[in-house]
Amino acid sequence: MKNILALDTGGSKTRAALYSPNGEVLRESIFRGFGLPVDEPYAQLPDLTAELLAYSDGGVSAVCVNLGGKNEEQLRNVIKDTFPDADIVIIRESAGVIMNEIRVSEHADAILLAGTGAIALAEGPRGYFVCDGWGAELGDSGSGYWIGREALRTALRQLEDGEELSNLTRGITGLTSAFCPKAAADSFVDVRDAVRARLRPLDRAGIARFCKICAEAAREGDEFAAEIFTRAGGLLAETCIRALDRVGAREDASVLVIGGLTGCAGLWRRGFDEKLAHIRPRTKWRAAIMELTKGAYNYYRNHIEGA
Repeated sequence: MKNILALDTGGSKTRAALYSPNGEVLRESIFRGFGLPVDEPYAQLPDLTAELLAYSDGGVSAVCVNLGGKNEEQLRNVIKDTFPDADIVIIRESAGVIMNEIRVSEHADAILLAGTGAIALAEGPRGYFVCDGWGAELGDSGSGYWIGREALRTALRQLEDGEELSNLTRGITGLTSAFCPKAAADSFVDVRDAVRARLRPLDRAGIARFCKICAEAAREGDEFAAEIFTRAGGLLAETCIRALDRVGAREDASVLVIGGLTGCAGLWRRGFDEKLAHIRPRTKWRAAIMELTKGAYNYYRNHIEGA
């Protein structure tokens, strides 16, 4: 039996948890994400190395990673430098394997991971099926990234519409009034550049951070922000419905939702419920705060150490 370091890393953050042989969490931490869209096997990740060194005295015999990215070999090499004698298992999040460990333990027919990205996995008479999880450029509909992007688009449109700015737009842009016509065509360069500078960085994690601003605005009654979350809930439900339908799941199937967006489930629940009621009215769902580090630990115990 081994102490296992379980990592869940994606585009926004990493959660690490050191598990004892009996499943007790000995230590845990949260730091920035290291799930990258490109695998550069020999590129160093000094910030990750620094975080891993905090566990170097923890008797780590194995490291199991749920990777929300494509840099598998890069992570393997970085981890190997810190724990040269450890057994290292890295599994892409899009494979659904780690999610499935949680789904099985919770006796659900489908599981939806809704965080910076969005991916669903279902099991039924026809087997397994994974929906979405295509990444920010192609999918992840209803995810934290999607919400952040829609919030940005809404805010920038409002600057051009000439109407009173919503709290959402004020919070995102820092402006108190919309753009007005100017005497010269180049008069907008400076103010537009100032808005762009305020919004940066606009990478995956940078855009996803606007989900929090949108959530704050929605809780304060901003109708534009609330509408974004309602649409997000509908899109998340559609992802679950596709997965359930493809595996031939029964009509009263159960769905478990985990991930960062469970913290604001009250904002997108209406859209989720309305979509389910329209297409799969007997399907039940619940949101739960569960960490994929536990799924990574279970996977190693059940399928690697126990093999």
